Amino acid sequence: MAKSLTIQIPDELEQKLERQAEKLQVSVEDFVLQSLVKSVETEYLPENDPILALAGTLHLGTTDLSQNHDRYISEALAKDLSPNE
Repeated sequence: MAKSLTIQIPDELEQKLERQAEKLQVSVEDFVLQSLVKSVETEYLPENDPILALAGTLHLGTTDLSQNHDRYISEALAKDLSPNE
C-alpha cells in the first residue's frame, strides 16, 4: 500500500528539484521518489568508498596517528598560533 509523505523544504531546494525534474522530464514528485528509492537501496559498503583507495598511500613518518591524532592536532595548532615564529 502506498503512503503519502508531506515535508517542508526551503524554496532554494524546491527550485533545484524542479530544475532536475525538468531535465529528466519527470514530475518533481517522481524525481524525489526515485531519489529516495535510490538512496535507501544504495547500501554503503566500505569497499565502494573512493577514499578507501587512498588508505596507506601517505607516508608521514608517524605510526600512531590514529591513536594520538588529538595530540598532533593540538601541537600543530599551538605551532600555528605561536607568536614567536
